[in-house]
Amino acid sequence: DISQKVMQDLFALMVVTEKGDFVGIITERDILRQCQRKVDFEKLTAGEVMTKDVISVKPQYDIKVAIDLLGKGGFRHLPVISKTGVEGIVTMRDIFTALSAAGRKQLELFLVSFEGVRPAPECGTRRSYAKE
Repeated sequence: DISQKVMQDLFALMVVTEKGDFVGIITERDILRQCQRKVDFEKLTAGEVMTKDVISVKPQYDIKVAIDLLGKGGFRHLPVISKTGVEGIVTMRDIFTALSAAGRKQLELFLVSFEGVRPAPECGTRRSYAKE
């Protein structure tokens, strides 16, 4: 059951086709939207619940791009997609954990270097993925 998987410990599920093509993401917010609509989860498909219009980054992008996209986009999960498919997901929690582990001096250097960073042009637009 999709809702149980998302609510247990995975706060987001990547949705891919049988060929491995990324088509969307299901987050706890998507599940909560369905709860508000009082839908029957036994009858819903992943395609009906998922967010299809997803912003993603490539593995080689600087973490500052991910922070900028997450902050401006108002979402907490950012898929990492390469030419070969889904590589993973970056979350605000991942970023905070990495920053807190870096130590004060590294954090200060990072914050100073962040000013004026803009996302790569191709990752700042939403992409619609066709239903398969």
